[in-house]
Amino acid sequence: MSSDAGHDGSARFGFDPEARRHYGYGAVKLLQPVAKAMTEAYYGRKVEFTYGVRGVERRPACHGGCSANS
Repeated sequence: MSSDAGHDGSARFGFDPEARRHYGYGAVKLLQPVAKAMTEAYYGRKVEFTYGVRGVERRPACHGGCSANS
């Protein structure tokens, strides 16, 4: 699933607090449950793990792990 995270490409984006909030990872919080539900419906089973470095830092309870390289 992809998203513009509230950014419509215009200059007015910077003046919209809600758009900035969504762009700053707020959209992930809203879209992650939808993406999981779609994945579960497609595969017919529960999502076991979710991964993401920034997501784990911001919302650790929503992720099953972190995949990182150094």
